Amino acid sequence: MGRMFIPFFMIMRKNEKGFALITNATSEMGRAFAYQLAGQGYDLVLVGRNENVLQLVADVCENVSAVKSVIFSIDMAHPDAVNQLIHFLEKTQLTIDVFINIAGFDPFGHFTACEIAQETQMLHKHMISAFNLIHCLLPGMIQRKFGFILNVSSLYAFLPLPSKSVYTAMKSFLISFSNSLREELAGSGVSVTALCPGFLLRTCPRSTDRKQQEKSAGMTVDEIAYLGCQALWAKKSICVPGFSNKICFFMMRYLPSSALFYINRIFNHHGNV
Repeated sequence: MGRMFIPFFMIMRKNEKGFALITNATSEMGRAFAYQLAGQGYDLVLVGRNENVLQLVADVCENVSAVKSVIFSIDMAHPDAVNQLIHFLEKTQLTIDVFINIAGFDPFGHFTACEIAQETQMLHKHMISAFNLIHCLLPGMIQRKFGFILNVSSLYAFLPLPSKSVYTAMKSFLISFSNSLREELAGSGVSVTALCPGFLLRTCPRSTDRKQQEKSAGMTVDEIAYLGCQALWAKKSICVPGFSNKICFFMMRYLPSSALFYINRIFNHHGNV
């Protein structure tokens, strides 16, 4: 599981009826947010494709943090996934106060050579399912005057990346959507934050040498989840975790495109989200 960062100095008081909903909870990032929120006392609704992995994550959260964990196995790329998930939440009478939107896969390749069905599926998972689910969850949050939404984007959203043209466009959408929605919801008690991780030190990296892992650039998913939750509770608009990532973010905002292509080579060398 790795290190788990729990902000003991700033534990949120859990709403008695509220749950935290995490999509793609079987991914490394999804598991990290599940452990983080469970450690802060939140009951969980874990959504993902692999039911067995979901149950393992739920068992860890329940055994370690003594919270309730509900699982719902479905592929969010399915056209009817949101309707099925909302029906499940209504049937089980689960109130969602926190939504952690973590997208699915990241295909790599030139746009003209990609499989259009796969790209379309990715568009649906990253964008359409996200804003449909948020649209369904918002009325209840607004009525209760309480809610937190975290859209996991990426520093890639600010880079012109060959072979990732659709992926970067979708990540840019999440940031723009989050910022605009945040302004719409001002004064409602509901906050929207966009999380933009950069260099990622994977828990299952290309190299199995732990010493080599520790020398590589990047942050662990546990660190990203911890900082993402901090930003969420602080109601920040955008969170770029990590000092080196903040430097990259600053450069991306002001450097010309030619310089950004050089930064792209750095990202491809170290790994990414």
